[in-house]
Amino acid sequence: MRKRGIKNEFYQALDSVYRAIDRKQIRRTKNIRQIPDFANRRGGKLSYAEWAHVIGIFQSVFYQSVKEKEGNHFLDIGCGTGLLGIAAQPLTANGGSYTGIDIMEYDVKYCKKHFTESNYQFIHFDIANPTYAKTQNQELKPWPVENNSKDIVTALSVWTHLSERDAKFYLKEVARVLKSGGKAVITFFYLDELYQDSLPKRKDAVGRFHSTK
Repeated sequence: MRKRGIKNEFYQALDSVYRAIDRKQIRRTKNIRQIPDFANRRGGKLSYAEWAHVIGIFQSVFYQSVKEKEGNHFLDIGCGTGLLGIAAQPLTANGGSYTGIDIMEYDVKYCKKHFTESNYQFIHFDIANPTYAKTQNQELKPWPVENNSKDIVTALSVWTHLSERDAKFYLKEVARVLKSGGKAVITFFYLDELYQDSLPKRKDAVGRFHSTK
């Protein structure tokens, strides 16, 4: 484990130098300057390149999903440290807004410091999750968001981590907060036989193969 720690420290040092140099080379996709440092890249994606790749994918998906290309109001469920918040930036300009909600309080605190745009806000949602926040509020409750107020609701793999009861409850919340004609961009893993068959081929962070047993 110490060897792995040394590798991470070395990578983090290189990442800091690389990001500073890379930002000076950016010509068009200026929002990727807000990709966090290594210590604050979470959500299953650590590589700077992978963050940039996923931001580009979702920025394109968002662009294709909205009628107006500026002034949109986003709600990002499970915002983490702001991956989709970065992707949403071009589409929130000139009167739009972005609201990120997450059950992880330290991620919300990070985002409040990291994103300085006046039309961006982040909310800690005090509710339990068996994987990430076992000790928080066990009762389901609505999001602190007005009815019919959002053009897009996004959730990157959040529903993967919800029980059936919670998933149904919060799908109703999606319908509640969306404007008429609004869009939901929600991704999740479908844990079917194909997924189960893939588990022996996957590696976790320390290089051990996952087991289905």
